Amino acid sequence: MNAVRVADYKLVDPYERIAVVEWEDAWTEDGWNLTADAHEKGDRTAIIWSVGYVMKEDNNGIVLVSGVTKDGFGSMWKIPNGMIISVTHMGKGPPA
Repeated sequence: MNAVRVADYKLVDPYERIAVVEWEDAWTEDGWNLTADAHEKGDRTAIIWSVGYVMKEDNNGIVLVSGVTKDGFGSMWKIPNGMIISVTHMGKGPPA
């Protein structure tokens, strides 16, 4: 698996695309559980809606960031395609 460095992602125009991504997150539960409850608990889903600037979108998934400046960004999410339910592109953000 190749590690992706933050420096590998470049925004041409940080306000170019904003998207809402609906996706199923992985979840975990710690502690002791009854084996009989495994199927019921295994059917639970964690549906998330994330909104952000699209840093990258390709066959592997989408990368969103929550805030941008002229030379940086904050709070990056990498959401793999297998977890994405839908992507709604909202258009451009505020003027730079």
